[in-house]
Amino acid sequence: DSEIGRPSAGKTGTTDDFVDAWYVGYTPRLVTAVWVGYPEGRTPMRDVHGESVVNGETLPMDIWSAYMAEATAEDSDLGFSRPDRGEFVPLNRGYAANPAPARSGGTSTRITPPPRERLSD
Repeated sequence: DSEIGRPSAGKTGTTDDFVDAWYVGYTPRLVTAVWVGYPEGRTPMRDVHGESVVNGETLPMDIWSAYMAEATAEDSDLGFSRPDRGEFVPLNRGYAANPAPARSGGTSTRITPPPRERLSD
């Protein structure tokens, strides 16, 4: 991986209007999550430290990369191992090419947990 010099994987995330951004990444040995935002409220992160907007690929990934490069410096360069069981299944061409539009406030289903009430401070 070019970010930290060893095998790694991760996922970025950004909320609407660049209010929160995060990166969750891992190596075969260590998982780390980085969140960037304003804990006091929904403040858009624009023009922050030279970034026109902050999203998961900017400050959170930069922080994650710097931390993980140090935290895994002594790790061997072992890659990810394949699971003992399982099989590769090819996906149909175009599968998930047109995801459903995002929506919120919908009804919970067996795969969507119900919304939680906000915890008091």
